[in-house]
Amino acid sequence: MLGYPREDLIGRNWFETAIPEGQREMVKEVFNNIISGNLAPVERFDNEVVTRSGELRTISWTNRLRRDSEGNITGALTSGEDITDRKRAELELIKLNSDLIEKKQEMENFLYITTHDLRSPLVNIVGFSQNLELYIRELRGALAPASLPPGIRETLDKLFGDNIPNALKFVLEGAHRMDSLITALLKVSRQGQVKMKPETVEMNGLLKNITSSLRYQLEEAGGQIEYGVLPPCSADPAAASKLFTNLLDNAIKYRHKDRAPVVNVTGEVKGAMVLYTVADNCSGIPAADLSRIWNLFYQPERPHGSKGEGIGLPMVRLMVEKNGGAIRMESEEGKGSVFYVELPAAEEG
Repeated sequence: MLGYPREDLIGRNWFETAIPEGQREMVKEVFNNIISGNLAPVERFDNEVVTRSGELRTISWTNRLRRDSEGNITGALTSGEDITDRKRAELELIKLNSDLIEKKQEMENFLYITTHDLRSPLVNIVGFSQNLELYIRELRGALAPASLPPGIRETLDKLFGDNIPNALKFVLEGAHRMDSLITALLKVSRQGQVKMKPETVEMNGLLKNITSSLRYQLEEAGGQIEYGVLPPCSADPAAASKLFTNLLDNAIKYRHKDRAPVVNVTGEVKGAMVLYTVADNCSGIPAADLSRIWNLFYQPERPHGSKGEGIGLPMVRLMVEKNGGAIRMESEEGKGSVFYVELPAAEEG
């Protein structure tokens, strides 16, 4: 462990030989206080030692005190395990996690600023394109009574009646699509910056409120949401409401064309977590799309051409993870989907 031959250590002062100079007096004082009975014995502790080559290593010690017939401490039997590499790996993992959180925050800030900066020129594009439509109509009206050669008249009619309006139509459609994307990015960015405030969430009350808010959609589709007694969880109430509303609304929106939507919600406590399942009989997701459904803006092919923004499920996963949980999905095309949502269990009492 220290790199010394055994015979070189016998008779040497442990503190002077193995304890780093800056820690020597403190470790010696703690040891003496334990031996004298002034401190309660410690069965396990970690500290640094200096090897023969001068390298610092971290050792995890296991102690067993020796006592005389009267119960007085006379010494200690100690065994040590070199945990230097494990400690370094733990510190590296902490650093990596810290760096990841920092980079994630930077990305969210960048996304928020960028989407705001994109909105201004986009407003100008839409506004001036609409102005151009107005100007063209005015110009066409002004030229209508003018006496023009037939060839020029035909050219202007084609420009004003077909080419320019079609070009502006593509510009405006592209601008409106870009506006939708920017709006979606802003939603994701804002959700990423919302601080979660976990508290006990009574899931039966939550599902009752969500079902009530989806009443019109359910009646229109002839659908139903079923649930029994659900265990509570610990989560931000607003986030929990949003994520389960999204899952239930999707089941109604992307229902199978030949049957009414039925969604069944169950819950089971598993250790420190609650596992909720949201199972539906909707149109399902093709197997090839399952690995991509959590990607931002990804929209699998749906029957009836139903399309959304492509941010619903990424937002659901974001809210679940920000509350210390996890989510996964199973689906079979034409039969339905099951979402498995894990959230921290509510504290008892």
